[in-house]
Amino acid sequence: MSKGKKGLITGIILSVLSILIGIAGVAGYFQLKKHIEHHTAQWQKIRYIAFAKSADNNPNFIPVEDFKKALATYEFKWDDYNTYTHYNSIETKEEKLIYKIYEYAMENGTPFIYIESSLVPAYKDLYDMLELLSVDSAVVDQNSSITYYNEKFQVYQQYLHKIMVKNGKCIKVNIADFTDTKNEKIEESVKKAEDILKGLDFTENSTDKEKAEAIYHYLGKKVKYKEYEEHKYQFYLYDTLIEGSSNCDGYANAFSLLCNMADIPCFEKMNTGLDDGEIGHTWNTMCLDGIWYNADATASPNYYEGSLKGILFCFGYSDNQQSDKHRYTGFIPECTEDMITADCVFKSTSDKSIAEKASTALENTDKDYILIVFDDFDKSKTDNIMQDIADSTYNGIKYITLEGNYHTLVFIFPK
Repeated sequence: MSKGKKGLITGIILSVLSILIGIAGVAGYFQLKKHIEHHTAQWQKIRYIAFAKSADNNPNFIPVEDFKKALATYEFKWDDYNTYTHYNSIETKEEKLIYKIYEYAMENGTPFIYIESSLVPAYKDLYDMLELLSVDSAVVDQNSSITYYNEKFQVYQQYLHKIMVKNGKCIKVNIADFTDTKNEKIEESVKKAEDILKGLDFTENSTDKEKAEAIYHYLGKKVKYKEYEEHKYQFYLYDTLIEGSSNCDGYANAFSLLCNMADIPCFEKMNTGLDDGEIGHTWNTMCLDGIWYNADATASPNYYEGSLKGILFCFGYSDNQQSDKHRYTGFIPECTEDMITADCVFKSTSDKSIAEKASTALENTDKDYILIVFDDFDKSKTDNIMQDIADSTYNGIKYITLEGNYHTLVFIFPK
């Protein structure tokens, strides 16, 4: 074959190869483009969360699935002081996730939380999960300030030669108490609680009831009640154990912390006021020998001073004997038993047998008092009823009336 023909054939072959390569390149380009578009579409479905120390920080958004995987091996610093009772009662995965997001943010001192909007149930108030965390955990204060609002966010990702952008909507949550300073106070409080337990008069052989009573007595002796002008940026647990004065939030957190350290399951119950302007309340529920009781450590100083001196009235009582003006719903478990049982129970102050039954109870009691419970109480009849009881016993008496929403409790003491 002549050189000319060989050159022609070579040229044709090269031309064909060039065309084939070009076709393959075009096909490859469109295949790559389709691949990138598919990857981008899948990536756009990923949902994100972020945490930040301050509002000015650029939050580092991470896929929520990565966060969930990390939680599987993450050890919360204060796990031992959280019963997770209400967490375990939460029915939806979305709400459980928010609870855990709050717990993680609290422990890491990141008061700013960014949660992609689709992760938040539209029907749920974001405060609800914070409230459940605050009653489950002895180191999370009630009354934590929370604000949240909608915000836009962007996430960038390099994939092959393309920088992808996701424009999304999130809810920016600010829980002002979730700071490093607060956590330092918690650390000090936990250390103080350890020292307190070492000094209490019980041993490993003591019953749970004996341990819980010793803790209740300690708070009654050492802690004074105080009002706060505002509830933002307060350190209730620290104030109770280190400073020796706090309100019901501090008493309840301290009682819960000390009980859990003594291997007694304990957490808080709380509510808001019944009417506008009325102050809410926080107390505890504890498990003693398999039975759940209420305990209100805020009342513990009354054991040593005041009108209820010597009576562990607010220790080991049922929901039915809740004597203060506080209703609550949604908090578990139900407490159905009382350590201090009523000597007499009357449907109303119109019962004709009050004086007879109360005087008989006073004569037969081995206590320094009797407890009468009224379902329906007419306050205007109190003096006449007490005078009838005194006349029946032929002795003077004194009494204390505790009015509640469920009923009214009356303690009667012989003079």
